[in-house]
Amino acid sequence: MTRADPDLPAQHVWADSFAEMEFRRNAALAMGGPDKIDRQHAAGRLTARERIDALLDDGSFSEIGIFTGKGTYDENGRIVSVVPANVVIGTGRVHGKEIMVVAEDFTVRGGSSEATSPEKWQYAERLALD
Repeated sequence: MTRADPDLPAQHVWADSFAEMEFRRNAALAMGGPDKIDRQHAAGRLTARERIDALLDDGSFSEIGIFTGKGTYDENGRIVSVVPANVVIGTGRVHGKEIMVVAEDFTVRGGSSEATSPEKWQYAERLALD
């Protein structure tokens, strides 16, 4: 059976896509990994998501583009690893006012803005203007 098989239930047709989204989400939330997070904390710094949480009203952050990053796939087209994007963007509230927030994740490639896709930054800027 293939993805194009019309007799397959929808959950089977989309199972691989859902699995990849969950894999990418987990990779993004893991950032550069425990050792890089520990290095940030040891230097007295917060991670990108911790800085965002400290800035925004509790529970107001809605991340955009969490699946972005560079994936590596096996010979069957299944994802095996992801280096997440080194920038975290989203919307949230500060004292009830909605804002756009962008934070560089220094646990991924040292937060080098040259390593990230400029489209993510540009999207955040356009959304903020809207």
